[in-house]
Amino acid sequence: MSRRGLLVVLVAGALAFAAKPEADSGGAADECAAHSAVDEFSIDDAVYRLDQIDDALASFMTLTDLASPHFSSHEFEAIGNTDWETQNLGFHNWSYAIRGALYYADYRIAELELSIVQARYEDGDASLSELTAAEDYYTVAYTMFIDFMQSSVLFD
Repeated sequence: MSRRGLLVVLVAGALAFAAKPEADSGGAADECAAHSAVDEFSIDDAVYRLDQIDDALASFMTLTDLASPHFSSHEFEAIGNTDWETQNLGFHNWSYAIRGALYYADYRIAELELSIVQARYEDGDASLSELTAAEDYYTVAYTMFIDFMQSSVLFD
């Protein structure tokens, strides 16, 4: 599946999930499970987890430096991901690409959700508070994406 196709599937799923009616009081377990999934897969949680991965990779770099006198180059090759280029360029660029994709996807989802809420508002099917919330979400997502793009650098 192409990246565009995957994005379409993810956006459609997100919109379907967001449009799902809230569970009534009889479905408290379903509501709790849905709330947990939203929290677990939020942009904030994803970025936090990516920060953890960056920290783990930094630890691996430190461990590589400390272990280098004790291993031959062939042993390091067998371990993998221990060369300078991978650790100093690759680790950063891998994380950069994922972080950028997360911010871009969140921005595009916010843009699409805003379009839907605007259309619903014009048809009288959405309240002003729903429209304002969608506009706020879009503004935050757009700002986060632009800030990332302006402050981040891909290493060569």
